[in-house]
Amino acid sequence: METKNFDSLNDMILGPSGVGKTVFLSSLFQGTVNSCIKKDDCFVNLNSRSENGDNDMISSVVNAMGSARSYTTDTLMGKVKGTIAKINFNFDININDKNNCFVIPTHFIDYRGGATVSAKDKEQLDETAQLIETMENADIIRIFVEGPVLYTYRDNLEKAKVVTGANIYNQYFSVLNKVSRKENVSVVVTITKCDSDVIPADYRSNGFLELKKLAIQVFDVIFCYAHNLTGERNWSFSLVPVSACQPGTTKSEFNEQYGTYFCTPKSGSKFIPQNIGLSYLMGICMHMESRMKTIQRAIKFYTDDICNINLKSIFDRKANRARYDNDTEKIKEYTTKLEELKVVTATIRKLFADNLPDFTIYSA
Repeated sequence: METKNFDSLNDMILGPSGVGKTVFLSSLFQGTVNSCIKKDDCFVNLNSRSENGDNDMISSVVNAMGSARSYTTDTLMGKVKGTIAKINFNFDININDKNNCFVIPTHFIDYRGGATVSAKDKEQLDETAQLIETMENADIIRIFVEGPVLYTYRDNLEKAKVVTGANIYNQYFSVLNKVSRKENVSVVVTITKCDSDVIPADYRSNGFLELKKLAIQVFDVIFCYAHNLTGERNWSFSLVPVSACQPGTTKSEFNEQYGTYFCTPKSGSKFIPQNIGLSYLMGICMHMESRMKTIQRAIKFYTDDICNINLKSIFDRKANRARYDNDTEKIKEYTTKLEELKVVTATIRKLFADNLPDFTIYSA
């Protein structure tokens, strides 16, 4: 099997405290590092590569999850703690088909929830400035929002924007629009705690379609921003529901002070993560598909340029030949990259073929 290395990715998480970011990371780690995601002759796993020990936090969270009966920061019997500062995780994503192993180095950044929704003192202002800088360099931006909170405030969207932090995140993207020209960014809105009994059956049907519609209304600025950049800079936007248990199997209590639901598995419920790997890998897949569009544009540019070169002209013959050779080499280089990206995205989509119809309302 041939191993091929890709350029590294910068992947970041945004979400208020208690929304489920740490549980998401622990579930991802448990499902793709300690084991792997498989289908037929294709599989994906993650290899941790920590230089400062931060990844050990995920390991401790996973171990705690095994005996805990509930999965929120305040009700994990003191065993699972939320993020108290910006934490960096370094993964190698290994995507394998029967002939190749594609390695994608990933720098994953998790900001503490409080830093992302408020800036009350100099320390928090500095942290927010760092967050904006991280967003400028991010290839994938994952925004976390609670499903039961969306449902609770379905008739008061302005309140929903405050509770979920969307009013702040929408402002972040407005700033980003002024300071960044980055291409190929994938925005993934991850709707957490979809196992909550607060969410009724009609909001769970059709892949949580009604809940996704609410999320688009709450994060309207971000949705429009990503949508408007699909053609210009190959941005993409998607939504995916996730949960620690199966839908409807956790009892939920709302803490109005924190604007979050504390979810506890009902009797007989088990910790069976839903769509965690799908959410993570589809963000990767969407970014790779955006890269493909950029590469296709580059191939067209060099192909068109070749058509404009007159090699028979007696003027600038040497320069024209050099230009022709350069364009030909570029086309060859980009064509190879394009074919590799096609294999990677096809492999990811094969792994989750049964789930893709329910994955997204909108994706460029």
